[in-house]
Amino acid sequence: MAEDEKDALPIDKAMDHLAEMLRAQLDHTHEVIDTATRRRAEIGRLSAEQRSEELVTTWNEERQELIRSINDPWERIGVFMGKQFARHERQPERADIHALSEEIYQLGAELSSVLWSIIDESPLSPTDRQSMRPRGDGLPPSLPQQTFQEMRNLGIALSDGPSRRRWQDVDGEVAMVHSIPGQPMHVRLSPSSMLLAWWSGPPTHERLRAELKEAGAPAVLLAHVAVALLLERGKVTVSLAELRHAIGWTRRESDIVHDQLQRVWRMLLLVGSMPVIGKRNETYRDKRTRKTMNLVSEDPLLVVRGLRRDDDPGEATDIPHDVALDAGAWIDQYRGNRAILTDFGDVLQLARIPAGKPSGAWAQSVGLALNQRWRERSASATVATVGEDSHQTIRFRQPFTRDGVPTFSEGKPPLRIVATAPLRA
Repeated sequence: MAEDEKDALPIDKAMDHLAEMLRAQLDHTHEVIDTATRRRAEIGRLSAEQRSEELVTTWNEERQELIRSINDPWERIGVFMGKQFARHERQPERADIHALSEEIYQLGAELSSVLWSIIDESPLSPTDRQSMRPRGDGLPPSLPQQTFQEMRNLGIALSDGPSRRRWQDVDGEVAMVHSIPGQPMHVRLSPSSMLLAWWSGPPTHERLRAELKEAGAPAVLLAHVAVALLLERGKVTVSLAELRHAIGWTRRESDIVHDQLQRVWRMLLLVGSMPVIGKRNETYRDKRTRKTMNLVSEDPLLVVRGLRRDDDPGEATDIPHDVALDAGAWIDQYRGNRAILTDFGDVLQLARIPAGKPSGAWAQSVGLALNQRWRERSASATVATVGEDSHQTIRFRQPFTRDGVPTFSEGKPPLRIVATAPLRA
């Protein structure tokens, strides 16, 4: 029976089966890396002319097939997880599953390096090498929602953008600051070089306010998708169309699509212009050296490195087709360390909720908030058995309410919710 056709299993058996699927994916990834490494050696032994011909006629299709062979099992794993754990408010922690996920994550980065090195080390011209790269690396079937403190504060700052709540102008320079009383860090908005280029005019506080006004809940979700993608893959090239779909925008009218793509581009530039500044109150120690880690953030969580416009002269030229993104320096140094960069839930599950109506946008906001709250309260959670079918659920020692939590929704009436996080695998 296919993995996605299995009936709902008891939680312990579902976790056991998930571990089996991850072990199979780990073994398969090793095999694909071995295959790609052999092909790199074979192509490297060819003459320059033969290598160029081989790359153009054969390797690109082989590479795509290898990528599909990795992505297809991940699709099945994602479907299995969605079905098996949908009725459980929290997926139990399993050390073996965590270790398998981390190892597969590292192997994925190694495989990407091998696949692209075959092209990057080729005798092809830079133009030909670039033409062989796909238009965007695509999005995986699932992405964990990031719940670490810097991501949480960035989300609150973006959601406060339309109302300008807690935003203040910086005297003497074109910048704004968002701060929350009692929080050890703040978010600064200072236009990046790419945002300045987009404006094509002198920077002003009015321009900054205009960008913040267009932020709100869609910008929060977009930031979550982009940061999670960067923490999973490192540097990434992705199309604006994929990001538009990833935040639940599915309209098809050409003028609306263009406006939405332009807004996605502006929101990316906005997030890339917002460093999170401050130091966490908590003390963390390096597991290997046992030394105290100085967790001081001064960087944006993502950086827009470049763009590629569409080759079709009939397409609009005011926005790029693809964008090259990179993780900010602070989160990049801790990439893979889930004790510091915590996560919870699946942000792409929320993105699949159509956001064309207020109810859909609010549902996305509530999902982001609940994931954040569940992750923050996980230390005080206990597993309970409820209902006639004795299914498992999570209970907290201190139930939480909507009061005193950040607003992650735009529009009126405002929706009070709790903050920012996928199923931990």
